[in-house]
Order: sequence, then C-alpha cells, then structure tokens
Amino acid sequence: MKTIPLKRISMLALSIPFSCNVFAHGAMEYPIARQYQCYKDSGYWNDSIPNEACQQAYDESGTLQFDNWNGFAANPENPDDQQSVEKAVPDGMLCSAGISGYNGINLPSEHWQKTDLAPGKHTISFHATAPHDPSWWRIYLSKEGFDSASETLDWDDLELITEFGNIVKDSDDRYRMEIEIPEGRTGTGILYVRWQREDSGNEGFYSCSDVRFSDDGGNPDPGPDPEPEPEVDPIRVGRYVLKSLDSAEPGDQVRFRLLNESGNEVVDTKLDITEANQAIDIWAYELAMKARSENQDKVQIGKWHDAMNHVMYDRDNVYRNMVWAFDEDYRPVTELTKADDLPPVPDYEYIYPEGIESYTDGTRVLAEDNNVYECLPFPNSGWCSQAPDFYAPATGSDWEDAWKKL
Repeated sequence: MKTIPLKRISMLALSIPFSCNVFAHGAMEYPIARQYQCYKDSGYWNDSIPNEACQQAYDESGTLQFDNWNGFAANPENPDDQQSVEKAVPDGMLCSAGISGYNGINLPSEHWQKTDLAPGKHTISFHATAPHDPSWWRIYLSKEGFDSASETLDWDDLELITEFGNIVKDSDDRYRMEIEIPEGRTGTGILYVRWQREDSGNEGFYSCSDVRFSDDGGNPDPGPDPEPEPEVDPIRVGRYVLKSLDSAEPGDQVRFRLLNESGNEVVDTKLDITEANQAIDIWAYELAMKARSENQDKVQIGKWHDAMNHVMYDRDNVYRNMVWAFDEDYRPVTELTKADDLPPVPDYEYIYPEGIESYTDGTRVLAEDNNVYECLPFPNSGWCSQAPDFYAPATGSDWEDAWKKL
C-alpha cells in the first residue's frame, strides 16, 4: 500500500495519445465508478465541481478523465497472466486503468462518493456504451484495513470475490451480475471491476467504485432506461487519400476537410509537413488522428471492422482507409498544398497561451495548428483568457465562442 500526501496540484496541460484501436466502452454504474460520478456531477466546465474528491482529481489531471469516463482501458500482453496485467495496470494506478493522464482518479480522498452496501447479495450494473462479446469479468473487493482516504489502491489490497464468463447485456446496454458482500465487513472499501474482452487487442476495462459497508445498504438496481438512445453506425462517405498526394516535401501542408451539403466545412484540419513525416503513410496517419481527436463526434477514418463493430485505421495500406461520418451528404476532401503556394501567415501578438491573462477584443495569437486566431469582441472576449480546455483556439471544445480563425 502507498500513502501519499493530499495536496492541491495546479492543473497541467495534458497530452494523451489517441489509440486507433481504443474507443469508449463503459464503466460501473452501480456501485458507481469514480470518474462516472464526477462526470455526472459535472461543474468542471465552470469551476463549480460539487465534490471535493472530483475537484482534487480535476486539479491533478483536468477534464478528459471525466469526459472519457467510459474509456478507462488497458491492453495487457496476456490478460490471463496476472504479472502481465500488473505491468499494464501498475500499483497505485488501478483506478485509472494505468493511464497516467487520468491520475486524478487514483488520488486518495475521504470525499469520494460512496455507495452503501449491506452484507449479502447485490445486483451490480455496468453501463456499456459499446458492448463487446465475448468477454469475461473479475470482481474484487478491497481487503479489511485498506483506507481509500489516505492510500492509493494496489493489487495486493484486493481479494477476488467472484468472476463471470461471457454474459448477455440487457436491452438498455447494461451488464448485470449478482455478487455477495461478505458478512462482518465494516467501514469503507473499493469494489474493483475488471471487464476483459476476448480479442486480438487484449483490451480490458477497469473501474473503482467506492463503497460503505452498512447494515441497511440497499440494492437499487438502476433498471432499464425508459428510452435508451439507439446506436448509430457511421456512414462511409468517401476515400481518404489518393496516390496523387504522395509528393509531400518539408514546408508543404496537408489539409483534411469534411464538407456538408452546402459546401461548408464541418471539419477542417491541417498538418505541416516536416522531414520526419513527409512519407504519405506517416503524414496521412498523423492527419487522420488529429482530425479524429479534434472532431470525435463528426468523423472517423479507417476501415470498418465487423468483429469489433467500429472503424479502425489501416496503417499497412493507407489507400484502403475511408472516411466515415454520420450524414450521408457529407463529402471529404484531402489536399496537399506546396510550400510556395501557402498564403502568408497573418501577424500575431502571441503564441498561445503566452500572455493569456492580457488577451482582449482583437488580440491575435498563433495557435497549435499554426493558424492565427483573433479574439472576438465583447462579451465573447472574456472567454479568450479563460479555461484552455474549452477556449484554446483550434483545440478547445468551445473555441468558436471566443475566437475567429483568420
């Protein structure tokens, strides 16, 4: 067990790589997983997080751990070998599935919201946003003496209480299983759930649910959603790159756009060509991942994988990749612009986020995508100097509320 001091840590900018094989899949709903509770509590977009443990997690690791509540996954080399699992999900990082960028979820706190559980049988519920079969489950409970208020969770802190093979999800995309809490447990603990897919990628999902052992702890199975949202598969709208684009040189720029039926840009992503990425198999992958990470709900690039039921990028043959969207009228365009034909970069005052505290109406900055953006007039100008996760030009989730691209 590790004991670490609790302190407020200033939020750092995170760089979390996107894996083309990993998409959000689910988390424990009852008892609720830490990151799912923080996501449901919300407040992290306007500095009003209601729970102190979620606030501490936010200070450590930012918002992505909440927004991606259903993507706490790891890929052990051998899922059946515990040493291999512990290498992928090391001690102290069990609650974040070994993802360092989500470390806030691992931090000890007496304020993690706890579900009351009495001794005896309970039906637990796992909300699967992208169900997968076949798969199997292992359910652990922290041992007597473990203190989530002062200790991070290690594998030695856990005991296996039950396991399940492949089970069928319910119509509301929940997996439900019956477990039994042993008699005599007191105080608090963590229910640790591991959901392991049986596929070539060895992808598995990990959830920490804080619990309080109580004689009157009920079993409020959430039950089916009254109107579950239907799953919508993306539609293939065109080819990603052509062989005619295989002539990039350092100083050039490649650009991917997704246009709606009116010809307006739904997605517009640019990438500068360097000596390191001038080969088409390299820049095409980098451009696809950039477009995907900046526009997750609008576009996917790759081949449809029937077994996994999602789009996967093909790095072996770049020309096999297609563009997928959620509107059949969208049209993809991938272009290569030679260095001599690129327009001059407009003047700017700062390289974002330098001088962020002084940004005001009309301030021009060079953003991460190498484009220049101008701060919008009042009242929108107030956002230019705030919350980079939301208002950083080009990359913030709501950047268009604060900036216009020149």
